[in-house]
Amino acid sequence: MKKSVLGWAAFCSIFIAASCNSVNDSENPQKGPAESEAPAKPLPAAENPEVTVIKYEQLQSRLQQENDTVYVVNFWATWCGPCVKELPHFKSFSDRMAKEHKPFRLIMVSLDQSDILQDKVVPFLKERNINAQHYLLDDNTRMNEWIPKFDATWSGAIPATIVYEKGEKRAFHEGSLDEKGLTQLLQSYVH
Repeated sequence: MKKSVLGWAAFCSIFIAASCNSVNDSENPQKGPAESEAPAKPLPAAENPEVTVIKYEQLQSRLQQENDTVYVVNFWATWCGPCVKELPHFKSFSDRMAKEHKPFRLIMVSLDQSDILQDKVVPFLKERNINAQHYLLDDNTRMNEWIPKFDATWSGAIPATIVYEKGEKRAFHEGSLDEKGLTQLLQSYVH
């Protein structure tokens, strides 16, 4: 089920609460592996996934890496049925890229509320053991500002997937992807 930007904003405004106890980028100046200039190495699947709470600008800076790594960014939420349905395809693709030692990085961006991070999002990711870098984009009050900055055609519906290569956006897909659709989306970028 797709949610419109306004519908999603209304949904989010009901649940806005205090920030989670997770380490925030403003409290942790150390940069993550996606920020280095060297090509990213595959991340091992984590038994206890670390989810970093960030704002739009912090996420955008992580995607502007001018290296040979292909960054696949998937916007999702635990409450989004189509998002949950497509996650096994992203896991399978990411696991295959890791086995083949491809310059590939999956970045999962949760649009859940930060107050459910430890109780719902982290256990959800732990259960699925997805080989990815995990973020929670805690920037709901500015959604109408940052959504078109990722892609002018994005209605705000999730799931949404963006492919970055050499610091530039190369492809955008709004909606759920099956295994074939994901492979077709990425075949030009990951060989």
